[in-house]
Amino acid sequence: MNESRFIASYARQGSAKNALDNINWLPLVKTKELAELVGYVFADGSVEHSYDKIKIRPKGADFISDSSVLRNRVRFLFNTVFNVEPKDHLFRNTKGLRLRNAAAARALWLLGIPMGRKVSQYYNVPGWIKIANKEIKSAFIKAYFDCDASKPYKLFKKKATFGIRLTVNKEEEKVSNGLVFLNAIKEMLQEFEVVCNGPYVRKSKIYINKKGVKTIMLELLVQRQQAFLNYFKHIGFTEPSKKEKIKEYAKVIISNTNYRL
Repeated sequence: MNESRFIASYARQGSAKNALDNINWLPLVKTKELAELVGYVFADGSVEHSYDKIKIRPKGADFISDSSVLRNRVRFLFNTVFNVEPKDHLFRNTKGLRLRNAAAARALWLLGIPMGRKVSQYYNVPGWIKIANKEIKSAFIKAYFDCDASKPYKLFKKKATFGIRLTVNKEEEKVSNGLVFLNAIKEMLQEFEVVCNGPYVRKSKIYINKKGVKTIMLELLVQRQQAFLNYFKHIGFTEPSKKEKIKEYAKVIISNTNYRL
């Protein structure tokens, strides 16, 4: 992202100039660290916003996770990419990070992270990640799966078969968009020979809020054992419990079958 695109996103050019005077990270180069940060905030974070008389404005970013390893990683990435330090914050009963830096938040928004609640919005994998090299795609997927994928699990009690489940919740009228998003993830995974089942609409997983709005769970499954091994080999996890489980299960698959890394 270059300076001209950043400036063009402002309704008031004076505000753009003030922002430029206080940052030193433009142009943003497409790196694996940037893709990783976008993956984390996309999955378990948000770009917060405020309103003025002209338009909605990004004002900051949040990241929510009980994992100190992931919080420290996201803190490091914010510092590396934007030279800013998010603060520890308690979101109800869950620990996280809060950054109040409007320029960094605007950059994340321009990079493809929607503002506000994602469950009620249309969005997709950012275009620049879709066309990036495998290193950048892997960094984004790894971060996203660190947050929103299940811990690797056994498919059957008596067989050495294992899976990973990625879920997305969408309001009922946005379900088709959720499927588009998961299909984009599926297509990127195929580049690493990680073949997925789905995406599926889990009609048994429907939630209705106080306003009567239905939220439906969608899922994408890594269930084929060679695909499971390929995910372990080419992408993996940073989150400790998931990282440990996938390593354990990969060893079991290799020792009990003809599948190989």
